[in-house]
Amino acid sequence: VTKTYKFRNGDALLHKTHRHEPPVFGDVVVVGSTASILAISKPPSLPMHPCGSYRANSLEYVMHNDPQFASWLEEGEDHKLHIVHRLDRVTSGL
Repeated sequence: VTKTYKFRNGDALLHKTHRHEPPVFGDVVVVGSTASILAISKPPSLPMHPCGSYRANSLEYVMHNDPQFASWLEEGEDHKLHIVHRLDRVTSGL
């Protein structure tokens, strides 16, 4: 549309915003696993779940979309992702 276009009844305005997520540094490392538990170590810049300005750069998103976790998550009904405790974004550990 031009700068002089006047909106009329029934017109729709769509506004898209493109945002860049803050970077995260480090790798998600599998520390151990059993038939029903997967223990991982996360880097300090990675949030546990999508929140704020983080969507794809979250542990939950990484685990659902990274090939290294795909085989474990697809092994059956018992292998659903449940975060059992939450570490802050700035905290690293298991």
